[in-house]
This record gives sequence, C-alpha cells and structure tokens, in this order.
Amino acid sequence: IRTRGAAMSPHPPKDAVLAVARERAAAVYCRGPLMDAVQRLCVFGDGKHFVDMPMRADPEDILRAFDQLPQMAQQDPQMLKAFVEEHFLPPGAELDPCVPEDFPGVPPFVADDAITDEALREFSVALHELWPTLCRRTASSVTKAPHRSSSLPRKHVMVLPGGRFRETYYWDCLWIVKGLLASGMVETAQGLVQNLLDDVASFGFVPNGGGPFYPLP
Repeated sequence: IRTRGAAMSPHPPKDAVLAVARERAAAVYCRGPLMDAVQRLCVFGDGKHFVDMPMRADPEDILRAFDQLPQMAQQDPQMLKAFVEEHFLPPGAELDPCVPEDFPGVPPFVADDAITDEALREFSVALHELWPTLCRRTASSVTKAPHRSSSLPRKHVMVLPGGRFRETYYWDCLWIVKGLLASGMVETAQGLVQNLLDDVASFGFVPNGGGPFYPLP
C-alpha cells in the first residue's frame, strides 16, 4: 500500500458519487473565498478548526450566502465567525463516540501477567483505558450527505490520534494497530486496516489523512 500527499494523487476516485461529493466539499474546505477569508483573518485560533466543521447546508448555498454578505462583514473577524457558526456545526460533529465491542476491561497483558514491573503495568493499563476516548464511528449524516462533511466516510470504527486531530492518519494507524493488538482488540484492528483498503478501492492509494483535502488530485 502506498501513501501519497494531496498534490501527488494521479487517480480519480472509483466511486463516482464520492468523487462528486468530495469535489463539492472541497469548494469550501480546500479553496474559495470563504476559506480564504476565514484563514486570512485568523477567525479561529487554530487553522484546523474551520476545516473540521461540518456544514449545516449544502456548500453551494453556504458560498452563495457568503457572497451576499456585505464586504464589511466578509472582512470583519467577529462577523465572519458568527456567519460560520450559523452555517456550520462544531468541529467533529460528524463523528459519533463509541466503545468498540472487543474492548476488554482487563487487557491480556494484565490477565497473563505479561508485564511484571508494577509501574510499567499501571502505565500500560492507563494507555489501554484510552481506547474508548479515541474511538469514533462515522455519523449517519455523513453517509446521507457526504458533500457537507469534513470527514471521509468510514465503514468501520476509527481510532483517532487525539487532541486537535479529528480524522485518521495513515502513518498513525501502524502504531494504533500495534497497540490494539496488544490490548487484544483484533476486530477493531482489522477494521482500521479495512478502512485503508477501502481508500485504495476509492482513490487507488491511501491518502495521508481522512479529510476531503488529502486525496485531492
């Protein structure tokens, strides 16, 4: 499996519906006057904040509404922020928290006494208990209207890196899968790999991340 950056993608998605939806979403998240204004004016403290916000309406309608704003409003950070919050949901709203069905209360490395050092065992258990806080499912809203979402749809449970990162990343998946296997979560690990294989089926390669801007041609 190869991973490539957005600018290096030579393959169009094989799923025509996804390709159209991705292109429509890209008009808001990847280019255009609205994104340019939001990022240039530093409307949010983190430049990633805006591109993680799902749309409340179709991208064409939002861009049309932005175009109809007075020039002063388009150039005022507070007025622009109010516009964005009216037309977008909070970051990550298209992801549903979940606890994987194969999450064991007692990980195998504890049950089998594989870690004998008490401090290391406590540390490992603390890491194991983070899994439910990092697991997400794609909300049904993404399946129904993928053109409104800042997240590529996933059929299987995702495990996020955490913090400000609200999508999966190709490189992180290697270490996440290793950790899941250590925790005895084989089904969840298989789902993560299948998500990557689904990307290959859709795009012809594995994009760096799970946002609509990563697999752009």
